[in-house]
Parts: sequence; C-alpha cells; structure tokens
Amino acid sequence: MSMSPLQDRLKAPISDGEIDRWDIKEVRLRLPRLVMSDLKLLAEAKGISVNALAAIFIDAGLVNHSRRSIDETAPWFADYLRASGRPRQYDSAKGGADPDFT
Repeated sequence: MSMSPLQDRLKAPISDGEIDRWDIKEVRLRLPRLVMSDLKLLAEAKGISVNALAAIFIDAGLVNHSRRSIDETAPWFADYLRASGRPRQYDSAKGGADPDFT
C-alpha cells in the first residue's frame, strides 16, 4: 500500500493529455542540509525526483487531514512530475551551480 494517491499515479503510464504549465506554482522550501541529503537519497532509491518525493509527502499529509489529494485536484500533475524530473541547468551567468538550490 502506498502512502498517497499521487504515489500510485506516478507508477501509471504517462497520459496523452497536455500539461498546462501555467497551472503550476513554484515554491521554495528551506530545510536543513542533512534533511535534504536524506530526501535526495530516498528519492534516488525510489527512482524519482526530490520534487516528486516532496509532492508525495504533501499529498499524504493532505489525505491524512481529510483534504482532497493532489491526484483528485490535479490528476495531470503526476505526468508533470515525471516530465520535469530531469535536473535543471543553473544559469551560468550567475556564477555557476547554486549549491543551496535543489
């Protein structure tokens, strides 16, 4: 049994529908470096991005608090997570890799 409906959706085949990237809100979290290291290791072990792992944790929390799951609210979001799971290229004009952004 998975911890969230979104986790189940991530295992399903990618749909043919389009993803409206304007319907995505980017947020930035500040977490201790050791916590981020643990999250990266866990995400790598599961074969998913840290973003997908964070979404699974948030989804589980929403469901635990009797709120609608991410999968119910935005069923296309799992496809977005899979499509955006590639590492980002940091803007080299700003001085190379940003060690504090994951």
